[in-house]
Amino acid sequence: GIQATPRDALIADVSDPKQISASYGLSRSLKTVGAFLGTITAVTLLKCYDGQYRTMFMFAFIPAILSVLLLIKIKEPKSANQTNSENPTPIKKKYKNPFTKENIKSLNIDFWKLMAFGLLFELSHFSDALLTVRANDFLEPIQASTATIAMNIGQLLFAYPIGVLADKYGKKMFICVCIVLMLLSNT
Repeated sequence: GIQATPRDALIADVSDPKQISASYGLSRSLKTVGAFLGTITAVTLLKCYDGQYRTMFMFAFIPAILSVLLLIKIKEPKSANQTNSENPTPIKKKYKNPFTKENIKSLNIDFWKLMAFGLLFELSHFSDALLTVRANDFLEPIQASTATIAMNIGQLLFAYPIGVLADKYGKKMFICVCIVLMLLSNT
């Protein structure tokens, strides 16, 4: 939740409500591009460095440092500040913690049903990295990584179009179709 939740909230905040599923699909596709390029880079480095994982982790440190350097350049948007006509100096808005007992008690039963439903879905969620770990039991590391590449290509190709279709035909229908497909794939 440290990465995905703020990203998803930001996407919801800046997206046109009529295209929100397409926005999430595009986000997923772009995330997959990063995973795809990262996996290809890892496979290439594994071949070049004969499976030396210590060297791999040293290379992984480079994008982490670049990400932090990019964050340093981000400035607070002007819309977050208020200006007073008498005093042109911007006044910072005071942040109020929304997680108070009163706010939590005010959430209705529909919210808690949604949270319980989401919890059930999350119980079946696993990291894509587990695919590679499990594949390592019967494949070479490079072949296991290739399976991850194939999965990323599928997500890259289908995430955005599915989001567009969900906006066009309705999200409820797509959720029902996904549930049926999930149940069929487990049988």
